[in-house]
Amino acid sequence: MTELNNVLESYIQQQLLETDLFLVRLAISADQKIIRILVDGDLGINIDQCTKLSRATGVFLEENDLIQHAYTLEVSSPGVSEPLAFGRQYHKHIGRSLCVVMPSKEKIKGNLKQVDEDGFILEITTKEKGKKEVITEQKFLFQEPVEVKVEVSFK
Repeated sequence: MTELNNVLESYIQQQLLETDLFLVRLAISADQKIIRILVDGDLGINIDQCTKLSRATGVFLEENDLIQHAYTLEVSSPGVSEPLAFGRQYHKHIGRSLCVVMPSKEKIKGNLKQVDEDGFILEITTKEKGKKEVITEQKFLFQEPVEVKVEVSFK
């Protein structure tokens, strides 16, 4: 990590201390022209919270003269295309469908039933041709999957 990355991450963490928000990812382009900050919350995050953090971060960068050229600052929540990065992101998705990608590249889809400090439980429905649906539960430790994404449903 660069010095700018360290300073900015520390500043953002400090700004989020008294809230239920947390930093998911900070990405600064190699030329420091684009700064992307992804923030989430235990109950989600709204546009006003993103705006407040964006303004405060912009002022911090300017007041401390951390970047000497024009740059773009983006503060947003992780979109549906972003994988879940922290255990605390799972709680608000209980009841929703997840796609879990394992190291073997196997994809497992199911409904998120439960979350604890170590991992989560998916309810997986399988149906073989000519047979009844079988519903099973499978426990995953947070460190097991390569990627976990929330499946978007348009039903």
